Amino acid sequence: MCLYTSDDNDICQQWVYVEENRKKYLKCKGNTDLALDLYTGASSVVGVRNCNAHAFKPSETSCIEVEDAGGGYVYIRLSDDLYLNKYLAANAGANGTNSGKSFNSDGNVYFVEFNEGDPMPAWKPILLAAPPNPKPPVGPEPEPGDGQVLIYPVNKTLYTCGYKVAAYGVFNIGTHYGHDIVDANASYTGEIIANNIFASGSGLIYRSGEDENVGFFACIVYPNVLVYENGSRVKKDLTVRYWHMEAFLSVKWLYKVKGVSPMQLLNDQIKSNRKTFIH
Repeated sequence: MCLYTSDDNDICQQWVYVEENRKKYLKCKGNTDLALDLYTGASSVVGVRNCNAHAFKPSETSCIEVEDAGGGYVYIRLSDDLYLNKYLAANAGANGTNSGKSFNSDGNVYFVEFNEGDPMPAWKPILLAAPPNPKPPVGPEPEPGDGQVLIYPVNKTLYTCGYKVAAYGVFNIGTHYGHDIVDANASYTGEIIANNIFASGSGLIYRSGEDENVGFFACIVYPNVLVYENGSRVKKDLTVRYWHMEAFLSVKWLYKVKGVSPMQLLNDQIKSNRKTFIH
């Protein structure tokens, strides 16, 4: 690979940034089966092997990271563990040739290691085909008129552990996939006072019962809930699972569908949190 007089019509001078399977490549527009790559094959010429940049079938030595160099310029670095400090460089000032493959060759493009404090080779990306102009804004999309907005299941909700919270890892029992809440009015920590868990909207109980690990539970589907998606509110069915309850009003509806209304009491006995169980 080498530097050459710029030609906007030469697609072999054009590169496409691609992310595939969490790996990043610069692929040749002239042949997208080839990517910018570090040459690791044999060579009798000094400064070619593990230095020269060429176009090759994507592999670990093609994986790159693009770093901001400021002023519209970028650094291009290999991301493979064996070559983390190798950056893309070139010998500017002359067109390269097919035979000039050493890092000393005029116009040649190659990878070289840089240490902290060394002057870094920066590249300026040039967008040859600008994306089409987006549609002019016409104001926010109107919200659906017949969706429902859910409420918290406890009047004075206090979160004690959120979804996938990192601190939960200290217990070494897996990822926390729920939202732990307590009643801020409760006189004891970790539980919710009697008769204080409510339906969050109009929904259907699809399953309820008692589990040996999580206590009484319920699975309620709330239809036509207004949720945010891509900056707009849309209607979707939302499933809420309630766990760790000491008792549940609708346990007799096990495996049967039963409707609930907003603010309908779901628990009918004291203490709704089985905090001693795994969750």
